[in-house]
This record gives sequence, structure tokens and C-alpha cells, in this order.
Amino acid sequence: MSYSPLVSIIMPVYNSEDTLIYTINSVLHQKFKDWQLLCIDDGSTDNSSGIISDFVKKDDRINYFYKKNSGVSDTRNFGLNLSQGEFIFFLDSDDICKTNLLSEAVSAIEKFNCDTVIFGYDSIVKGNVIKSSVPGGSIGTLVAGNDMARLLRDGLISVVYNKLYRKSLLKHNSFENTSLGEDFLFNLDVILKNPSICALKESLYMYNLDSVGSLYKKFSSDRSQVLRLEYDKIVEVANVYKWSSNVTNDTLNYFKIHNLSGVIMNDFRDNSPYSTGQKKSLISKEFNFYKVSVNDILACRFLSKIELVKLVCAKLGLIRILNILYFLKKRKVKV
Repeated sequence: MSYSPLVSIIMPVYNSEDTLIYTINSVLHQKFKDWQLLCIDDGSTDNSSGIISDFVKKDDRINYFYKKNSGVSDTRNFGLNLSQGEFIFFLDSDDICKTNLLSEAVSAIEKFNCDTVIFGYDSIVKGNVIKSSVPGGSIGTLVAGNDMARLLRDGLISVVYNKLYRKSLLKHNSFENTSLGEDFLFNLDVILKNPSICALKESLYMYNLDSVGSLYKKFSSDRSQVLRLEYDKIVEVANVYKWSSNVTNDTLNYFKIHNLSGVIMNDFRDNSPYSTGQKKSLISKEFNFYKVSVNDILACRFLSKIELVKLVCAKLGLIRILNILYFLKKRKVKV
């Protein structure tokens, strides 16, 4: 790596032989050419290294590094330390960049002289777009104040692959080693610096849901801790961005309910180690932390009927009914 590219693309790789060719080709097909691709192999046991080595021979902008398996957070931090570009883009090894991703993002970050640019992404299943998440509504080109609350609620801050970062902004930032939520925690720490942010109202990235593993369906021992930490940081963001009182209340209530739902779902995973009594005690502690009442739950407009019933049961300590509801869900019986 004897040159200094404008953009460093950091791509953690772990047993990605089925998708790597498509992902790397999407980088090679970029209209913008001044980049380096850092492929960080996190101890793969398949043919990922062989596939990347073939690309390295053909294009010296592609670089391969091997390290012992330590997880995606440590792997991204490893890549950050190696990066030479003025801007940083994080790519997952099973996703696709649209051909104009880098050209549009670099153009925007330079035109508006901002620290970060946020753009939309498509969620795909078997090559078909099932959902597009794009900055919308009243969000301006330059994000300010209440705009950040909208981006948070729309899920556009919780991932890293829909952003181009100025490397100098990330000087003292790193990814935390958690079982989930590492992207969100990283981005919350970034936006707490109150950087200048540009939003592009178009989708430039394709997120492959086919490759989302069973990790999201397994019990996570640190889920409650991570969600509480995220919530505390969102409270800080509200102060930094000086949200209006209505926006602050609506956004914090949204994440209170969202986090409670996540904790309850986690406690009822198949591999959850908790007894009925333990679930009741732990869920009660979560409601005490977030200070959510039955009326707060009933006032939520974004909850489905079944999720509302689950939350009310959880609040009232009706754990045996929750056991039945989750059992029926697993059996795919309509309730």
C-alpha cells in the first residue's frame, strides 16, 4: 500500500466464500476509482482467502490481511488502524454497493464540507428488494436538530454501511466488543461529537438479508446492558441536538418501548437460561429502568396488536401467558 487513496473501504470477512465475488465486484464496478479495499479475514475456515487472493493479483487497490478470529468489532478496529484514506466506508462481505455509491457520497461530503454523509439502503431477499430505508420527510440536506431524531427512529443511525465518514472524525472512536448493537453504539458516539452531517435521499447500498445468520435468533446475555447503554446515549443526543420537547418525548418513548420489546423477546428465546421466576424478575427491572406504564404501552401507535398484548402481559407480570404466546409464535399459530 504505497499510495494514499481518498477512500478506505474496510471489509471484515468471515467464511464468506459464497458472497465475496459479488461483493468485491461491486467495489470494482464503482464509478469512483480512488479507493483501497482492506479485506480483513477474521480467521475464516473456508475458501475466503483464496477468493480474495485472486482479486489481489488482479488489482493492487485490494489488500488482504489475516488475523485470528475475534469478532466483527475487533476486525473493523483492525481495519481502521490500517486505513490510509481521507474517508472511511464500512462494507459487509455479503452485501452489494450500487455503482454510484462512492461517487455520490464523496461528491456530497466534499461539496458540503461535512464530516459524514448518510444515504439510504435496500434490504434484499433472493435478489428482490423488500424494503428501502432512505432519509426522508422533512430531513434537510444538512442534518440539524430534530432531523437526527427522525434518522434515529427510521433506523438510519443504527448501521455503519450507509455512511461515509471523514477519518479525522473517527480519531478517538472504536467499535465495542458486544454480541449485538456495535454499529449503533459506534454511531451514537460519533454523532455525540455533533459533527456536520449530510443526508442523501437515495439508496446506494444493498443489504443482503439472505446471509443474516441465526445470531439474531439466539439469546444474548448482554442485550439488556447494550440496549440500556444505547438509550442513555440517545438521551445525550437529544441534549446535544437540542430537540424540541415533543420530539424528545416521542423519540425517547419510542426507544423505551422498542428496547423493552427486544429484552422480552430475548428472555423468551429457545436457548434462554432463565426460569419463569427469573424472567419475571428481570423484566420487572427493565420496566423500572425505562419507567414505562400500561398507559404508555397502550398509547403506542407503532405496535402491532400482538406486540401490545405481550408488553402489557410483561408489565403485569403475566409470564405464563407470555410463555404460551411465544410458544404459539414458534408453532406459527395465529393468535
